[in-house]
Amino acid sequence: MIMEGRTRERRLRIQTPEVANESSGDKSLVVFDAPRDLKETALLGHARILEDDDQWLILPSLKRVKPISAALEMNRKSNLKVVFS
Repeated sequence: MIMEGRTRERRLRIQTPEVANESSGDKSLVVFDAPRDLKETALLGHARILEDDDQWLILPSLKRVKPISAALEMNRKSNLKVVFS
């Protein structure tokens, strides 16, 4: 991400397991390795074919798992900043 001449580097791992039942949709896991304040934070997603998708934000430093609502998902492109307390 580049903002006003500054750069930020993020390292992450993306896993998409093969699912035996293709009608259940795709699952994915994104785990941040860097920077340190995001380390081990993860995004778990389940993209279904005939139903709404589900996403969860996993915050191990807070020992919390937060579902991401469909309304927030749809507003992602509006540069909405989400803060979980």
